[in-house]
Amino acid sequence: MGEALNQASPDKRQPAGLPLAAEARFCQDRKLSDAEKRAKVAEIKVAKVLRGLAGKLDKEGNYSSGKVIVKEGETQVAVYLFKLDEAALAELKRLGFEKMLEAKAVKMVLGTVAVKKLQEIAYLDAVRWIDLPSFAK
Repeated sequence: MGEALNQASPDKRQPAGLPLAAEARFCQDRKLSDAEKRAKVAEIKVAKVLRGLAGKLDKEGNYSSGKVIVKEGETQVAVYLFKLDEAALAELKRLGFEKMLEAKAVKMVLGTVAVKKLQEIAYLDAVRWIDLPSFAK
């Protein structure tokens, strides 16, 4: 089964020569809905402490637990990028990210964002990882 899919797959998105485990994941991922794919990407790219924050907010949009502080629906995050360029910053800004600081050496920006936008930010191709700022840990 694995060889046939690998060599003659009509789906051009699949690279030839995938190991069988990767091929199985690829086939499984094709069956996911768009919402499920977004959730899976967020699970991979968003630090565990930041996942699901939107559902934990009180009526005023506040939440606090340990080092995580959300005020009026927004929190501070560190967004690590594959490439820190104007296009990536524009995409973050489009999603409501307000940059406070950037560290070019590690391709990271610190800023505030609505917690309901974390999953959308994680889905951007330019984003590698979203975490609490190091001063909050």
